Amino acid sequence: MALRKLRKTLKPIIWVLTILFIASLLAVGGSGIAGTGERNNKVVVKLNGEKIKELEIERVFSNAISQYQNYYGNKIDEEFIKLMMFNGLIEQKVIAQHAKEYGVKVSSAEIKKEYEDITKDMDKETIKRMLFMQGLTKDKFKKELKASLIAKKTRDAIMAKYVPSKEEVQEYYEDNKDGQYAGKAFKDVEVKVTEDVKNINKARYYKKVAEELMAKSKIDIAKPKMITVKNSNGVEEKRAESTDYSKYMKKDVLQVGNYKITNVMLENKVFMKLMFGAANKEAAVAAAKDEFKRDVALAEAALARGIKVGADVAYEDRFDYLRDRLSKKVRAELKPADADLKAYFESVK
Repeated sequence: MALRKLRKTLKPIIWVLTILFIASLLAVGGSGIAGTGERNNKVVVKLNGEKIKELEIERVFSNAISQYQNYYGNKIDEEFIKLMMFNGLIEQKVIAQHAKEYGVKVSSAEIKKEYEDITKDMDKETIKRMLFMQGLTKDKFKKELKASLIAKKTRDAIMAKYVPSKEEVQEYYEDNKDGQYAGKAFKDVEVKVTEDVKNINKARYYKKVAEELMAKSKIDIAKPKMITVKNSNGVEEKRAESTDYSKYMKKDVLQVGNYKITNVMLENKVFMKLMFGAANKEAAVAAAKDEFKRDVALAEAALARGIKVGADVAYEDRFDYLRDRLSKKVRAELKPADADLKAYFESVK
């Protein structure tokens, strides 16, 4: 019960991070990156041939950090935000590259409306100043709005493709027939149950599709060249020409049993530990690693009991999926004797 309650508490935090990512792509405020020079115009990532400049990545970083600080203050280091935002940006672009496959188009009217919604409370001078702070012109900003809208509509189109199995629908009904479907036969609410299951699981389905598309993608991250520059004291020193963004790319960083843990998975859990009382980053990392050991033990117990991972479950979701399925299976198998029930009610009456 306590674990289920905790997971429900954590869900809003995950949504906040999602919202922060979207906001970072559309924001025209934030601390700004104007005046950062020619360095930011360099192409630092090629994604299936699409060129991504340092300016775009740094703008996402800057806006996300600003949004995050407004919401949470300084509870977490900026490197965590950069890790999440970098991988979010890459995923968004991969998804957008598959827009045609899902029949997605964005009209000029949609872009105009999005632009007007964002700038409706700003006068012309404020808009001009904000765009300058982001290193954008009005046309370039609208171009980025179009890219974001394409990615969002493609995401929605992918989720719309999800169709729950008959077994999933029947199971969900059985789990809730004494609750939201009380007094209603399955045949009378089958359409409603199917829609409910779809709404619950479509985001999970999207993550699986995104994971598969990412796995097929070719990502080339430029290795920064070292250049000689003079510091503020006039002394020459070696400095990287651009940021090495390979450090933010999703990669395996931990092996627990037969499972590989990515840096994104680890840092997500570390973030949760810091949010819920870990004294410092070191303590949070240790606690996160311990929790992964428990996750793996539960996953292996679930598999040993014949539970299979659903075809629409992304790798990063499998621990939660197997834990929930195991919990359900154990509850279903519990058959307390009458004496046990009597003893329980005697103890709580």
